Amino acid sequence: MLDKLAGDILIPLKEYPHILHYKTIKEAMEIMVHSELIVDGIKSRPRALLVIDDEQHLLGIVRRRDILRGIEPKFLRVMPVHHRHSIFDIQTDSHLIDMHIGNITNEMKCLSDSHISEVMSRISTTVKVDDHLAKIAFKMISRDIDVIVVMEGKKPIGIVRTVDVLNAVWRLLENND
Repeated sequence: MLDKLAGDILIPLKEYPHILHYKTIKEAMEIMVHSELIVDGIKSRPRALLVIDDEQHLLGIVRRRDILRGIEPKFLRVMPVHHRHSIFDIQTDSHLIDMHIGNITNEMKCLSDSHISEVMSRISTTVKVDDHLAKIAFKMISRDIDVIVVMEGKKPIGIVRTVDVLNAVWRLLENND
């Protein structure tokens, strides 16, 4: 039933949004906001960017939440969780947000100038171009990842996203009715 292979559903590396490792978090946000992938006629925004070096070698992946974590103000990171909640709790004091919002915005602007390589994740999980859909799905589920790199030998050739796996499984199930 799951006779599709990674090579059948991958997005070629050159077609997937990417960023150079020395570019900033702000530049990564701009790429993410303006990028659009069209796969099988379906438009979507990327959940991650590939991070590459000047020779186009794949260094890592940066997800939306990595970017957001990268611009989280340091004073919030070190603050106990219950204090973080109280800053944004209007019921506690409606002026708390106003007092902190300027500091938070300024800190986010400063942090957005950091290199994207500071928040990217190295590639830790890959699949082979001839791996079956079931194996891809298992790896994505067991490692809680949204995108996985497809390898041909030792060379990365593409990306498979969870949405690609879901669509492929749906088409297979739909055809078996």
